[in-house]
Amino acid sequence: MNKWIKCFGLFSTWFVLAAFLFACGASNHPNTNNTSKDGTQNTRGARSEKTSAADAGSWGPQEYFGGHDAGSWGSQEYFSGHDAGAAAHEAAPKSWGSNIGTGGAQDIGQFRKIIKDGNIPAPETLDANGFFSEHYTTLPAPTCGQTFCIHGMFARNKSFIGNETYSVLQLGMNSSKDIKSLPRLPLNLVVVIDTSGSMQRQNKLEYVKEGLKLMLDKLQPQDTLAIIRYDSSAHLVRNANPVTASNKQQIIQQIEQLRATGGTNLYEGLELGFKECLKQFSDGKQNRVIFLSDGQASAGITSNELILKMSNSYIKKGMGLTTMGVGTSFNVQLMRSLAEASSGNYYFLESKEAIREVFQDEMDYFVVPIAYDIKISVELGPQYTLAEVFGTNLWQNTSKGGEIHIPSVFLTGRTAHDDPKASSGSGRRGGGSAIMLRLNELLKRSLSPRAIASITLTFRPAGESKEVTQQIKVDFSPTSQNQLSEPYYSHKAIEKNYIMLNIYLGLRNASQLAVQQQDINAALATLNTLKKEVEAWNKLYEDEDIKADLELIDAFRQNLKTKGAKE
Repeated sequence: MNKWIKCFGLFSTWFVLAAFLFACGASNHPNTNNTSKDGTQNTRGARSEKTSAADAGSWGPQEYFGGHDAGSWGSQEYFSGHDAGAAAHEAAPKSWGSNIGTGGAQDIGQFRKIIKDGNIPAPETLDANGFFSEHYTTLPAPTCGQTFCIHGMFARNKSFIGNETYSVLQLGMNSSKDIKSLPRLPLNLVVVIDTSGSMQRQNKLEYVKEGLKLMLDKLQPQDTLAIIRYDSSAHLVRNANPVTASNKQQIIQQIEQLRATGGTNLYEGLELGFKECLKQFSDGKQNRVIFLSDGQASAGITSNELILKMSNSYIKKGMGLTTMGVGTSFNVQLMRSLAEASSGNYYFLESKEAIREVFQDEMDYFVVPIAYDIKISVELGPQYTLAEVFGTNLWQNTSKGGEIHIPSVFLTGRTAHDDPKASSGSGRRGGGSAIMLRLNELLKRSLSPRAIASITLTFRPAGESKEVTQQIKVDFSPTSQNQLSEPYYSHKAIEKNYIMLNIYLGLRNASQLAVQQQDINAALATLNTLKKEVEAWNKLYEDEDIKADLELIDAFRQNLKTKGAKE
């Protein structure tokens, strides 16, 4: 409010408004953010409301596309071409198609369901990629001129559950493409359904039936659909054929006639699904298996290693795999690993709303890859070493940092943090993947400029044979000791994601303390500290995703108290 009054005394009414929006604010909370002329955020967040007077125009991450220093705009982003800083603002779209999903877990539905049922979830039910995908972040504009763009963003702040200072590098990806404008190849789809005896409990098979019927409406005349069921053995229910107006009712009857009985032969069911998909395989089609399960393998080959080995042998032939878990007792690590190895998505179907969301909203996205053969290589600066990687299980360490190989990537569905899917009672999937690297910093108190990382992205756009390369350099040049002690966010986008990472770490820590160390008092203390920090931040930002996280934290706390934890 003080800034508003000062501005009002200096300028006419109309100019005040413009100055307030552009110079004094650039945020919903002008008293807590200092936005430099280049767009770099020096945000104090919930810990301090004072702002720095330093001009940050010459420091923070810089992004380079094609190796050209082409004049800055926005959050110090550089793109290939000539000195086009002014033109970049004009060329930058006011909105764009989507963030990017890298496959793997798309939710933490199982973790949420366990808490909702009054229990304490095990750490393995909480997946970083799934948790991040439930949060939407507006990334910098994708102005690199390619199918999608990668952004390097840096955050430096204290941990929410300890006294340690975290240095975090995020790899964010988004695209100017709109899913509606992308050509959709004919779909060669095989759905493999668990019909073992346990599927009759809690109406799990009925949930799946409802989802399959919804899916029929999403298929196009050029698509083919095959259906397989498996219990103690695998059975072909429907050969691969198009879904038409004349046969749709017959397919619905086949779905309705599914019954739950017998054991769970995951291996045979999945293998038969791949074999059926292979019969219709074509480079001119999108070849995909959707695999559903509610339990552990109990018949046939039950080894996770052998199931993954078999699956990967078919994935290498060009087939995609999307996995879906039903109930709370399925093999979450296997289902997650199966999907991530194929860049397919893994979903947890915890409710009727989840069934609707996955089989209707998400169906438009996970069957249309926009790029293949993605490789992200990260070379860390000499003053940083890697502590931990979040948001992908595909990371491989190298002598200078690490790299990730991803078979294919997809657009994601959500378009805002307050998208209706994030509201109470609805799903929260589709925010996009966030790959976050927590770094060890060797020059914690030094004002010396430092190279954080050099990032190289290569991929092959869908429908093309030529490989595309993008390069980014991320640097940090603090100009005062305050910038080393106060929270620092290079881009507005990473502030929310830094909060999101701390929430994930707090939930993981509480789960480990409660389940692995049997210390529910320490788990409760962790969540109490986490709640205080997150509430303070969200009082300023009122983010719907973080609001839902706070509800999850409270439910977890209540379960611990019910189990006997003391404040």
